[in-house]
Amino acid sequence: MAQQSLRLAAQSMQPQPVKAYIGQCMNSPKRQMVFCLVEGSFDKHIYESRLNQSDIEVLIAFDDSLHHNRNSVEFLTGELRDNYPAGRFIGIRDKDYLPFLGQQVPVGVIVTDHRDIEMTILSSSDTVAAIPDLALCLPDVLQHCFHFGHIRIFAESRNLRNKVNEKLKIVAIYDQKAKLYVSDVIGHLRSNYFSKVDSESNCAELDSFINLHELNKCSVYDVCRGHDVVGLLEWVYGNNFSRTELESQMIQNYPAGTFYQTNMFLQIESYCSQFGIDAKIINENNLNKA
Repeated sequence: MAQQSLRLAAQSMQPQPVKAYIGQCMNSPKRQMVFCLVEGSFDKHIYESRLNQSDIEVLIAFDDSLHHNRNSVEFLTGELRDNYPAGRFIGIRDKDYLPFLGQQVPVGVIVTDHRDIEMTILSSSDTVAAIPDLALCLPDVLQHCFHFGHIRIFAESRNLRNKVNEKLKIVAIYDQKAKLYVSDVIGHLRSNYFSKVDSESNCAELDSFINLHELNKCSVYDVCRGHDVVGLLEWVYGNNFSRTELESQMIQNYPAGTFYQTNMFLQIESYCSQFGIDAKIINENNLNKA
């Protein structure tokens, strides 16, 4: 009953700083649970619907200012592990472009198999097939987001991530009135990048970077940003792929069995097994429910 009360309190009181809630848990029987810190609400729905909620609690990594992102996942996971050595904490964040930038995550933090959790889900052919018309509409969108992804990786290598997010929108490549993409998508994306974000570099430098990292040979699921893909699907196809509905469909149709085969889950499972905890959901009837 005490654990259930704390869980209900967490659900009703969020957003609240994670540290305050964990402090309460560490003084209760709930301290035996594994706490999994994630970036946002979509992530939370995905993970908690596929993990054993009796022994694992998924929490959005709200910091003291109620911000939540990849940085708060990393910082809070490290701080909680330091503050409560006997506690059980892991963080899960999107892989983003870490491999291309030669970056690593801190101990205790696990990354998605692909660029982010959205792209990890969309890499599942079963998921794509289960969502009406997605298999037909997704390829063109992925192709365009792939080129935008090259620009995003280049920008991050130049510490311009936030400026790209502020100044560039993938939907600018599609004219809703004419129902057409711009005639030269790659040229349009590059022109906007160099004029609005990075006037100190040029196409030759971008091409050199792409060739150096062999980005054209990479999987679209490692290069495309999930938010760009979902946003462009909504912009091009309207209500057929509204962001809210598509995300709901992704949550519902991502098979737990596929999730359990990811490297990300295997790391979660390995950590939980140290404490005799089975990370998989207990009720087999819920394998494909969110």
